[in-house]
Amino acid sequence: MRPSPINTNAGFTLVEVLVISPIIILFIGAFIALVVGLTGESLQVREKNTAIYDVQAALNTMEASVVQTTQFSTATTGVESPQGKNNSATQFTNTSGTDPDTLILTIPTTDRRPTDPARNLIYTGTGACNNKNPVYAYTSVFFVDTATKTLYKRTILPQIAACALPWQRASCNENDIAANGGICKARDEKLLDNVSDINLTYYSDATSTTPLLASQAASASSVSIEIIVSEQVGGKTVNYTNSLRATSLNAQTSEVNTTPPANPSIAYSRNAASPYTTTFTWNQVGNATGYNIRYRLGSGTWVNGPQNQAPNNTTYSIVGTARKQNADIEVTVVTNAGTYLYGTMNTTLPNWNDCTMPTNSWNNYGGSGSGGYNEAGFTKTTSGMVGLKGLVAGGTVGYSSPMTNYVCTLPVGFRPTSRQIFSVVAYEAAATNGRGFGRVDIDTDGNIQVVQGANNFVSLDGIIFPTASAGLTWTNLTMANGWYFSNYGINYGTPQYATDSYGRAWVQGLATAGTINTNINSAMPVSMRPAQSMHVAANSGSSGGGANILTDGTIPSRNNPGTYRSTQFLYYPGTTGWSNLTLQNSWTAYPGWTTPQCRRFADDIVIVKGLIYGGNVTYPAVITNLNSAGCGLQNSNSGSNIFSGIRYNGTYDASSSIDLDPSGNLLVTNVNASWTSLDSIHYIAD
Repeated sequence: MRPSPINTNAGFTLVEVLVISPIIILFIGAFIALVVGLTGESLQVREKNTAIYDVQAALNTMEASVVQTTQFSTATTGVESPQGKNNSATQFTNTSGTDPDTLILTIPTTDRRPTDPARNLIYTGTGACNNKNPVYAYTSVFFVDTATKTLYKRTILPQIAACALPWQRASCNENDIAANGGICKARDEKLLDNVSDINLTYYSDATSTTPLLASQAASASSVSIEIIVSEQVGGKTVNYTNSLRATSLNAQTSEVNTTPPANPSIAYSRNAASPYTTTFTWNQVGNATGYNIRYRLGSGTWVNGPQNQAPNNTTYSIVGTARKQNADIEVTVVTNAGTYLYGTMNTTLPNWNDCTMPTNSWNNYGGSGSGGYNEAGFTKTTSGMVGLKGLVAGGTVGYSSPMTNYVCTLPVGFRPTSRQIFSVVAYEAAATNGRGFGRVDIDTDGNIQVVQGANNFVSLDGIIFPTASAGLTWTNLTMANGWYFSNYGINYGTPQYATDSYGRAWVQGLATAGTINTNINSAMPVSMRPAQSMHVAANSGSSGGGANILTDGTIPSRNNPGTYRSTQFLYYPGTTGWSNLTLQNSWTAYPGWTTPQCRRFADDIVIVKGLIYGGNVTYPAVITNLNSAGCGLQNSNSGSNIFSGIRYNGTYDASSSIDLDPSGNLLVTNVNASWTSLDSIHYIAD
């Protein structure tokens, strides 16, 4: 028998299969893992490379806009829906907490692509393009949609007239274009996906390393832009950060900020009711969404007024405080395209304000052109003192309370704190050169009343009194010798005294029914005592009256009996700052009394003093010249002034009259060679 052949095709046994299968599975798994890993890494590298390219492209786009910008902004203004934040009318702001920063730029529009050499700027207004009009500028906003983490560029054009069709087109979210075709002309430009953050840092210029606050963006011309992207790829987070420093070539120099509209004009006006209130007005600007205003008084600092004042409100008032004060205003126009300076205006508050007189009553005697004397006016110094000037005539003379026959009314802020009585010069036929005694009262309501004197003429020159704004601290006089205070049922003030910041002494009030030729008061303090005893006018009735102010601080009443004595005095007790007066025409200083001198203070108040005698009493003999002594003139319209005082006239002090002409000469009008006092002459110089 032949033996059976051996079967060489026998397979793996079950045992063998069980042994080798795990090895094969492990090998395949490892291979697949290797392939997957290599694929993920490849995808991550590819996405990072894409991010590098996309981020740089976005930075380049942002840089190109920064180069063109005229101003970095902290917020959009006047934006209409759906061009605002979240596709609404809400303004964009350049920073918003934890969200990515927003870059807001103001850029001039052009009639062609900005890179086209043949491009031209477009200006606001209709008709032919006029470079005197402001540039028609648009707002470019680089923002991140936080829902999709996508960086967009939005173009916002102001909804105002332009002289030509701009190349730039207003853009919106693509879903809003169809319903808002009047505003939205293009889709927002999509720049970058997967944006986790944008950080902006502003600088004043390209070389600066000191960051500005986000709120100071408008002052910047350079910005650092950092973009961070983040994406899940192949099971890992791919992050990439890049930054760029970009600088504007136009910031703070464009016509957007500096060129006013056509025919800019700022005017000003004042009125008698508030003469130091200056109201500025300007033409309404067609593209304005508001006005920013700032102002200053004198040499002080600029003060911010209203910001974004309504576009149809083209006025603003500045309240000054004193004569000759400068008032400056600056108006900036706010538009959807940014801001630009409209214009500035400077004016000086007047030296004097006209006294507005009631109809068919008092009138000006005549100005420099017709009578040689000043018209009635008033002013207030930087120290809060009000002064009057002028020669009036023709009205009703007499006392009344309340006043019904007043010369004029001083406005609020120019009124005394109590009713005041002043000795003035008025016409008197029997007096030398017609210069006799007059009395003028000024009430707390501002009314000025001629109580005594003929109405042929009455002088207001030399009347000066403190207002509440002077801030003086008053002390009541200690009365003596039967003198006391009575207000006669009206608002006359208690006799009192005060010293101002210049060291000048002020006395005011009404003393009643004491003994003539005795001291009205006990001694005032040393600060109120003059270095030399004085002769001053002190009204006591129809014939005037006088008083002394002695070096011991007492005020003796002189002859001229009456039921009252007005203690309305201004003098300077100090010994420094005086200028000696050169007397002329045989006039001489009276020994033992006040030396003829004058002093001008920084607030323009001039005080004259001196007791003189023996000179030429024939009008118009010159006594002295104040201008040559450096004391200045009260002659804003080159008219003469008539000052009241006292002189010797037998047994009592009588009213005197001395003129101050436009050359600074004190002229004899009604004086006495025995002695004449200059101690009641004071005025506010121009």
